Amino acid sequence: MTVPDDHLLAWALLSRAALTAPDTVRALLAAHGPVDAAERIAMDEMRSQFGPQARVTAQHDLERAERVGGRLLTRDDPGWPAALNDLDTIEAHTPIALWTRGPGQLNPLADRTEIAVVGARASTTYGEKVTRYVGMDLAAQGWTILSGGAFGIDATAHAAALEAGRPTVAVLPCGLHRLFPQGNAGLLADIEKTGLLVSEYPPGVEPNRNLFLIRTSRSPCRAGGIRRCCRRGGRRTDPGPRRMCLGPSRSR
Repeated sequence: MTVPDDHLLAWALLSRAALTAPDTVRALLAAHGPVDAAERIAMDEMRSQFGPQARVTAQHDLERAERVGGRLLTRDDPGWPAALNDLDTIEAHTPIALWTRGPGQLNPLADRTEIAVVGARASTTYGEKVTRYVGMDLAAQGWTILSGGAFGIDATAHAAALEAGRPTVAVLPCGLHRLFPQGNAGLLADIEKTGLLVSEYPPGVEPNRNLFLIRTSRSPCRAGGIRRCCRRGGRRTDPGPRRMCLGPSRSR
């Protein structure tokens, strides 16, 4: 395994620590920078999730990511998507770092622009048909489609981009140690070949309901600040006002 430098190890430690103490990590990062912030967390033996073991865990996270072809994208990396900083303005908070798999780079993929297409898992045939039509048309014009890799509208949008010969970006609600959902593993593997799988969670973090909601609300902000969402009836989860509905959904 590649031995990470102190800077990358610090970011990995902060990414893991933010799972349980996000406000503490953000405050330390703002006040001291990544290396000093990580050092302070590693010296904190009062909380069980911190202390010297935090460095060991961070090293393990980096090794686990490397084993599946992943890497850690940090805020001070030239490839960091500047649009993510918009999250701070809506009090959703910019991720500490991003874990990625695939040859794509978020900023180069967004040179033309990215567009988020997210929607119901229990989608109708009509909704999927319209999503495929719109997705292929956008991809043919050079747009990069970003979605959540889920069943229904998300999967249709990704597949449309691939069919049009364009890379696409899937934002997953779990660590990149696994392709989730398992039923879309083949699609996600195809996305990884030319595009990018992205998560703000370290390897080993399993999906849960809260992570699904966070993923859905933040995905549009990763798409160059442009929001295009299709939602099922019920509470809205995208943070921005600009939306495009791609058809109704059937009840489960």
